[in-house]
Amino acid sequence: MQVREMQQPIEQIDGIFEKLFSKTLIVVGILVGILLIWIGSIVTTFGTMTSGSSLDAYKASIVLSSLGIAAMGVFLVGGGVANKNIDKYVRLAMIIGGVLLLTGLFSIATLGLSSGSISSLSSLFGSY
Repeated sequence: MQVREMQQPIEQIDGIFEKLFSKTLIVVGILVGILLIWIGSIVTTFGTMTSGSSLDAYKASIVLSSLGIAAMGVFLVGGGVANKNIDKYVRLAMIIGGVLLLTGLFSIATLGLSSGSISSLSSLFGSY
């Protein structure tokens, strides 16, 4: 009797994850991530063309690109783990790709934190 009561909340949580990481929402999450990365690159491109300081443009583009990479990574890993309707090799590729995206994102964040500020990160790219 007690085992049945404990399995019911777990099944409810599984149902929530199956709905959250359905095939449609995985595609939407990846497209939103790509859109954020694309907007970040546009901000970088046009932010360096203005006469003002391009440091704000770099900050905004890094934030947008990082959010896009995080969205793609989370939806790939979550979809690979939670969605049982996808082939097992595709799920494995989704998990590996998502983990690679997230570890790359963490290494970029660590580079920004270890350098002390974004200005030293922008000095790596040079000034335009």
